Amino acid sequence: DPSVRGRVRKETSGIGLVIPTHNDSGTVIRCLDPVARQTLLPEQVIIADDASTDETVEVVESWHRNDGRLAITIIRRPENVGLARNVAGAVEQLTTQYFTKLDADDVYLNEKKLENEKTLIRERGDRVVAYSLTATINSDDEVMSWPRAPRSSLSSKEILYRKVEHMPREFLVSLSALREVGGYPTRPGLYVDWWLKIALASILPFESTGELGSGYRKVPRDTSARMSGQSSHTHAYWISRGF
Repeated sequence: DPSVRGRVRKETSGIGLVIPTHNDSGTVIRCLDPVARQTLLPEQVIIADDASTDETVEVVESWHRNDGRLAITIIRRPENVGLARNVAGAVEQLTTQYFTKLDADDVYLNEKKLENEKTLIRERGDRVVAYSLTATINSDDEVMSWPRAPRSSLSSKEILYRKVEHMPREFLVSLSALREVGGYPTRPGLYVDWWLKIALASILPFESTGELGSGYRKVPRDTSARMSGQSSHTHAYWISRGF
């Protein structure tokens, strides 16, 4: 119904969502469907495709033609630039007040995730990073492990040394705060997300909604492609470069 699509696209949540993709044709729709069911829709959704060689972009385009709930922009890179540069480039295209990211193989498990986080962040005058709890899911979207509720506020030192009950993922933060710490980082190589959390926590507290938010998909992968599969020398190198 075109009239319904038009009304939905006028949502003024102020939230910009970046979904980086690379050969995610098998999971990207399972990622998008729960986003489109949010009680507070993101105002802007950027699919940042990092030179997929499968049908990821075509799958998103087909889904979007038949579902008008989300205002989607697709950025298709002709050459692979890596996750960090891919996300950073998409963030530069956001015109919203807030930023959040979701990996294309993860899902929202709570239809009020974005609403809960925006409520929290607005209650604190935008001077907080808001996040929800993340459960681990398998390839069938079944919850494998439930998260433990964290303390109300996390510091940069706690995040740096990983002395937290629950490491924040898919958090919501104002774009002004993101720019204050230099924008979405492209270095150090292995620790971009961790480095960003530490940088943000140096100026803002991380606070949890206390509610379940997302599902992090844990599937068997080639360990050589994972941070945990790197040698101790590689870890030491990137830690010294970043910290």
